[in-house]
Amino acid sequence: MPLGNVAKTIGTSFGPALDAIEQEYSRRGKLQQEQQQKTTQQNGDIYVPEIPHALPISRMAKDNAFLRDVLIYDEKKKVKPRLSWYDPYDKTWVPNNWFQDGLAADMKYYFGGSNTSEASDAAVNGRT
Repeated sequence: MPLGNVAKTIGTSFGPALDAIEQEYSRRGKLQQEQQQKTTQQNGDIYVPEIPHALPISRMAKDNAFLRDVLIYDEKKKVKPRLSWYDPYDKTWVPNNWFQDGLAADMKYYFGGSNTSEASDAAVNGRT
């Protein structure tokens, strides 16, 4: 080959540098995988991607535990449906006492904490 020696010289000159670059990329890839596994373990079984600084509202939503609790379905946190809006005998378009027994009671039931009881529930006691 006419330029065989030139190719060997270039290969021996740049080969170690290219091998070092490949090792660095594989090391960075392994570190990134380990970091993703750590965040997955901290956040449960979900994958939370890294959000760039150019999207501050998305970053805030990613780190908000309340939003994650509302938007991500968790099999362990099943809540018995309340059925506050259902009344088979109501013939009106808007249920009677829709705000107090409906919307406000639903918010209290689903987001009020563990101190809500079904005894005070309008769906259990009947509509007033």
